[in-house]
Amino acid sequence: MVEGNNVTLWNAYILALYWNKNLYGSQPFYMDLRTPSGTTHGVLLLNNSSMDVEYAGPKLTYKIISGVFDFYFLPGPSPAMVVEQFTRFFRRPAPQPYWSFAYSLSIQGFTSADTCTRMCRTSNGWSRATRWRGSPSRTDIDYMDGHKDFTLDSVNFPADKMNQFLDRLHRNG
Repeated sequence: MVEGNNVTLWNAYILALYWNKNLYGSQPFYMDLRTPSGTTHGVLLLNNSSMDVEYAGPKLTYKIISGVFDFYFLPGPSPAMVVEQFTRFFRRPAPQPYWSFAYSLSIQGFTSADTCTRMCRTSNGWSRATRWRGSPSRTDIDYMDGHKDFTLDSVNFPADKMNQFLDRLHRNG
């Protein structure tokens, strides 16, 4: 953050199934590097409400409307140790599959399994002659029945068409 620059953190994603629970949150974290000694500490705030963060040189102010205020202080004393403590707190990420490092296409607005097939045929180059497989693609929430996880819209994304679509993806790499 730049001194005098205020930031509003507001993440909301509420499904009809869980109308009273916010599924997202902001977890502001800062690392303070003291000079000339180089000692460092970090501060993490966990809260699921909207907030304003104001930075005014020597002070940082959080303005939060509600919720639990969980502050975690990471003593360092070096930047590497603060990162070590932070990743120990949240757990270290799992190794990522190679394909996930490519440009990823995620589109909301697919209307059917046929739309998915056309998009992959166009953007991913299904022709074996090209020897290029394109990028990973995701369909967001359109394929779900009422936006419920682990379901398929049986009208626009019937299981048999989705299975054909996936079989073709697997065949063509």
